[in-house]
Amino acid sequence: MAKNSILFTAISFLLFSTLSHCQTLTSSEALCDSTLYPSVCKSVLPVGSPGTVPGFARIVILKSLEASKDLLASFDQHHPTSGLNDCQLLAGLTVDHLTRVNAIKENILGNSEVNDLLTLLSAALTNYETCLDSVHEVTGKSSENVVNGHGDILRRVSEGIKLISVSLALSKEAWPITSDASATKPPPRILTEGKKLSSSEVSYVKLTERERMIHERVMVVGRKLLQSSPVGNGGFKVTKTVVVNPNSGNADAFKTINDAVAAAPTKVESGNGYFVIYVVAGVYEEYVTVPSNKSYVMIVGDGIEKTIITGNRNVIDGSTTFASATLAVMGKGFIA
Repeated sequence: MAKNSILFTAISFLLFSTLSHCQTLTSSEALCDSTLYPSVCKSVLPVGSPGTVPGFARIVILKSLEASKDLLASFDQHHPTSGLNDCQLLAGLTVDHLTRVNAIKENILGNSEVNDLLTLLSAALTNYETCLDSVHEVTGKSSENVVNGHGDILRRVSEGIKLISVSLALSKEAWPITSDASATKPPPRILTEGKKLSSSEVSYVKLTERERMIHERVMVVGRKLLQSSPVGNGGFKVTKTVVVNPNSGNADAFKTINDAVAAAPTKVESGNGYFVIYVVAGVYEEYVTVPSNKSYVMIVGDGIEKTIITGNRNVIDGSTTFASATLAVMGKGFIA
């Protein structure tokens, strides 16, 4: 009986300590002074009204989302340029990231959830910094060119950077990573989560030597994306495998990688498995984009110096560093 009483007291103390951190009322002014942009923070948060740190963080996150939506809508008023095209794409991605962050309503988060939240905010911040880089690459370093052509866009992006920076700072304060990771670590996610598919909808690919190398690389970076195969050898769970081979006489083979990506299902969940694109050896002169609505896509080639994606865009010819990437990935869960 005494042991049970001690255990109950310890659990109660731990729960109270966790809740008290999230629910303790604090001054918004003092909290804002700890950020990189105190004036921006104080202009958003209520002055003189104490609140919880998670509550204040959510206010700034919502403001960041609203500002990003306004920025995205403002592109309709501008003549498209390569720099603005980058910004428009990146603003759309930022709205997606902030929408996911804004959907989090819990006051207590596990370490995995906190990491996801901070990663999304960091990615949103990087998006806007990349946008600024693209505009300056196109317009040159002349401040006059920037102001005349894209001054309002740059102002909105700069405001967005400050808001997201404050959101990130307050989120770190609101949801600190606990030292005991095992206490809050969720069970590993594997591809069998969610909707179960019938055997006719799912194939299990027995690993070749080349695929086993991919498997080992995935395990190194800590992704729990494998499950046991019915054939007794580990394999990736996939819903469909397609082939890219421009020289094939097979009507089912795609001629370009982008065509294969376009054929992938949209907005799938991890439990549905991967859409695998096998690209045969060759040189592919194209700029491959995996958009945000194409999730859990895997691209497998024939190896280094065998399957090559190449292009010739460069800043001198009017492109941007961002747009010169021969493989740009926005969809989550991507593996190559």
